[in-house]
Amino acid sequence: MFRREHILNALQSINWSLIVIDEFHVFKNEKASWSVSLRKLTSVRRCPVIGLTGTLMQNNHSELWNLVDLIEPDLLGTFIDFKDTIARPIKAARAKDADAFTVELGKQRTLDLNETLRSIYIQRYKEEELGDELPEKDEYIILCELSDSQKQVYKHMLKQADFKVLIESHSPCDCGINNKYVEEYQRLRTKEQRIEYQRKRIFKRRFEHCYSYPKDQSGGLHETYVPFLYLDFVAH
Repeated sequence: MFRREHILNALQSINWSLIVIDEFHVFKNEKASWSVSLRKLTSVRRCPVIGLTGTLMQNNHSELWNLVDLIEPDLLGTFIDFKDTIARPIKAARAKDADAFTVELGKQRTLDLNETLRSIYIQRYKEEELGDELPEKDEYIILCELSDSQKQVYKHMLKQADFKVLIESHSPCDCGINNKYVEEYQRLRTKEQRIEYQRKRIFKRRFEHCYSYPKDQSGGLHETYVPFLYLDFVAH
């Protein structure tokens, strides 16, 4: 909803007293359109924001900072300040070769962060809140064979260019952009060097480079293509 400009404009015209957002974890990426649009909305209508989510918080400081900043701007400072004073010391303390001072500093920064989060973060567990009120859940797995028409549609979808793009989207792009990565990797002699190289350098995946959009039926790529089913095929 936020990603549609006309809806965002309509929301900005309302004098909100409170904004409550469900599935708040989807706003974890600072540069994603969800986060950008929410910041636009709250910058126009200064009002409290409450985020609800049933998804556990990721152990990712950049995502944590963005979620907190959307709820309480500047509570953790700028991201650069947060990274230097909180994220880096905590990460450094987890290293195998961390000295006593680094470990102690990481513990203190963790305590500081948790103390700050207590002012805005409430975590509840259904076992504690509902106790024995919830009935036990019984799950049954029933395997059903597809009908003949469903099988035809399924086989048809597997042949679509869109499906090929999807299943290969995280593979290394084969256009040549990764040639330098492969050449440098092959020069390395030891297993340790290769592991360290993979940690520091990331090859370009297909969806990041040449396969950003679905293919049309002629095999080309373009932005305006919308995947579809052949209705005549399905009907038969």
